Amino acid sequence: MNTKNILLVLFLFAPFYILSAQTPSEFKERREFLTNNLTPQSLVLLRSSPVKLRNGDVKYPYRQSSTFYYFTGIEEPDCFLLLSPGKKLFVGNENKYAGEILFAPHKNKREDTWEGKGLDLEYIKNNLSFDEVLPSYEYKSLLGNCLSPTDTLFLEHYPLSNDELLSTDIRLIQKAQARLPSLKIAPITEKINAMREVKSPSETGLIQKAVEITIKAHKAIMKYVKPGMYEYELEGLIDFTYKKNGARRHGFLPIIASGANSCILHYKKNDRKMKSGEVIVIDIGAEYKMYTADITRTIPVSGRFSGRQKEIYNIVLEAHNEAVNIIKPGIDEKNIHKKALEVITDGLLRVGLIEDRNEYKQYFMHGTSHPIGLDVHDVSVSSILKPGMVITVEPGIYIREENLGIRIESDVLVTETGYEVLSDELPITVEEIEEFMSH
Repeated sequence: MNTKNILLVLFLFAPFYILSAQTPSEFKERREFLTNNLTPQSLVLLRSSPVKLRNGDVKYPYRQSSTFYYFTGIEEPDCFLLLSPGKKLFVGNENKYAGEILFAPHKNKREDTWEGKGLDLEYIKNNLSFDEVLPSYEYKSLLGNCLSPTDTLFLEHYPLSNDELLSTDIRLIQKAQARLPSLKIAPITEKINAMREVKSPSETGLIQKAVEITIKAHKAIMKYVKPGMYEYELEGLIDFTYKKNGARRHGFLPIIASGANSCILHYKKNDRKMKSGEVIVIDIGAEYKMYTADITRTIPVSGRFSGRQKEIYNIVLEAHNEAVNIIKPGIDEKNIHKKALEVITDGLLRVGLIEDRNEYKQYFMHGTSHPIGLDVHDVSVSSILKPGMVITVEPGIYIREENLGIRIESDVLVTETGYEVLSDELPITVEEIEEFMSH
């Protein structure tokens, strides 16, 4: 039984709570793995994403920091996490030492009335496997005390960019450095990225679910699109399909690019009226429980490709298939691009768009593959593929003088012996797309 079928069996027969999220023990294991690879006198500080104002008192929709979620499973703002490999975090109110402390907001009745009740501190402490849970207002005083016996403080991002406002914790750290000259500040990004690049079975299951929802959105578009519609009408259909199937948001801004827009790689206006005879590039990804898909199809607005569109489409499809076929553990991800580039260059020469192999960049100007996971361009530390990595394959050809852009993208799991295309339920050939759209 292949990986995809195994995931399907788990989805159908396992208890829902196992499928809907990762377990507290998995987040706990990640924290322990990280601290077990650090010195006893070090300290790790991670913080949640801040809430950002859109205007006045209106806030942008909140999305947790991927790294903070990876280690906590918590989507609340105003949280902090301290990790001590040597278990040297002193909790004064209980007169004990801990290896980790989560600081979480303690809302009052007024805040509950206006914004609803967040995660209860007691619930976190009793159910989410943290050594200690304290209200966020205790964070400032406790951090200052914890830095005294620390030789290295690890932050996710350090140094900060010059234009970034100093946050409360950074000001506290700077004061600590003034009185503790031996305290070193260092980034921990590379260690975290090394953990995140290989997905656990539960993470792969969540990505597969995001893929399945994204496929439903693609199929809805194939059934619904017609000349005279605006690109944003399809964006509305995508939103509806995502939410109807349990995906709360997009993993990235959707690209719905028709006509000349199909040659704009990251087109996001989605406001053009689509015409008969054009193609439309649909590059979208549902985010399901923080994990995202990333799937692209190029389809004819009127339901059938022209002869020229088929010709270019089939070059891109051949490049896609050849690139996917070489995926296995141990190969360099760069070779995926080299294979796709080789096929596309041959095709461009064959149809007369270029006369020299070095001229390909005017028609194929982007990479072919990237990791996906908590982020659509997920983190990695090596280009060598490993079992458990999930990557995309997305070659394209963009002919601006013809207002014709073609991109095809699939999501692929690297297995122990090769690969599994997670998005293979979505029509991909010219014939499959035309047949599906005809119904």
